[in-house]
Amino acid sequence: MDDKKLTSMVRLLDDPDEVIYRNVLSGILAYGEDAIPILEQYQHADIETFHRERIEKTIEEIYTRSIRSDLKTWLASKDKDIIYGAWLVNRLQFPKISLQTIDNEISAIANRIRNRLNVYLSGLQQIRIFNDLLYRTEMYRGDVRDITGPHHAFLLNVFTDKKGNDISMAVLYAAIAQKLNLPVKFVDFPRNLLLAFVDSRGSTKEYTEKDVVFYINPFNRGAIVTIADINSFLKLHKLKPQQSHYSPCDNRLIIRRLLNRLVESYEKLGNTDKILRIKRLLKILN
Repeated sequence: MDDKKLTSMVRLLDDPDEVIYRNVLSGILAYGEDAIPILEQYQHADIETFHRERIEKTIEEIYTRSIRSDLKTWLASKDKDIIYGAWLVNRLQFPKISLQTIDNEISAIANRIRNRLNVYLSGLQQIRIFNDLLYRTEMYRGDVRDITGPHHAFLLNVFTDKKGNDISMAVLYAAIAQKLNLPVKFVDFPRNLLLAFVDSRGSTKEYTEKDVVFYINPFNRGAIVTIADINSFLKLHKLKPQQSHYSPCDNRLIIRRLLNRLVESYEKLGNTDKILRIKRLLKILN
């Protein structure tokens, strides 16, 4: 990498001529994340506010392009690993966070739960032990006071605060279950995301409602949910029952739903820049 050339271009980011600025920006973006250290060096230097703002926007654009690229790779993968998908969303708020950091946190919780599980337990017994450890011992809970705020959409904040919204709690729950080889899948249920414990014996197929043994509400301390409960909820809220309300879904839908929730959150806060940034990711998922 030509550091002198990159440094020269960073210095020119404050050029008032729009054509020059666009050419300089294009040159810097071509370096990708390799340009970040020098950009950050100038970001914290004694420079004009206009210059600093352009540097900050350049850094954000580099990170956004990186996330978009990784999101496309994730989308093309066969299993669409939920931990990886959650890591991509976290990078919107914590651009330097590593996948290993997220994975280590989830693995640590899973390891503490694993010690209490064994192959002789039924699925329901395993989930009850899982719930007891996650919600009572680990003290995780749904954040009922701020379900629409952006803060708890990010797993790193969920780890720190021990609480999350309905989607991030479902992601946390499913990610831990994945580490424990428990057959827990997402259900794209309206308003409050659910999980399904499925009968996975000898099967790698796409699961349907017929494979569901029982449903789980991760936002409500892992409460077991029945089909009768689901039907009652839909009737109460005057929602027409759909197959998607009962069947396991693709992880892509969950990451899309998490990003849509962030858009809603930032719309309430009037943060247009973040909304536009997230919508660029949603275009890939839609």
